[in-house]
Amino acid sequence: MLAGIGKVESDHASGGRVDVAGTTRGKILGPVLNGRGGNGRVTDSDKGRYDGDLTWDRAVGPMQFIPQVWTEFGADGNGDGFRNPNSVYDAVTTVAVYLCSEGDDLKRPRDLVASLLRYQHSKDFVATVLKWMRVYS
Repeated sequence: MLAGIGKVESDHASGGRVDVAGTTRGKILGPVLNGRGGNGRVTDSDKGRYDGDLTWDRAVGPMQFIPQVWTEFGADGNGDGFRNPNSVYDAVTTVAVYLCSEGDDLKRPRDLVASLLRYQHSKDFVATVLKWMRVYS
């Protein structure tokens, strides 16, 4: 499932463009969430700290977290003492923390779908992640 999300969100950090420490080469930013072009409307929640935008939020990193969610759930997946949304280790660990944050049993299909919908409220997203889960399995 984590690999499926990584594939959908950033094509595995733009095809593996990471340094030896697992940090993306350059920031991976989603579209500006200003309500245009079919995107949601999310005003700035991080004073531009993660996404460089002082007006609107943008999803950040290889797993595409909205800064507000990163601030709440961000994890130090590689034990370096920092929580970096552009570290594949921190980002993947954060996805696991976030998906399990409501006590779902991800072995149960209904709970798995519910947790993926919390991550991104899109049936297309869920279907695509599940497809990649099957491929990778």
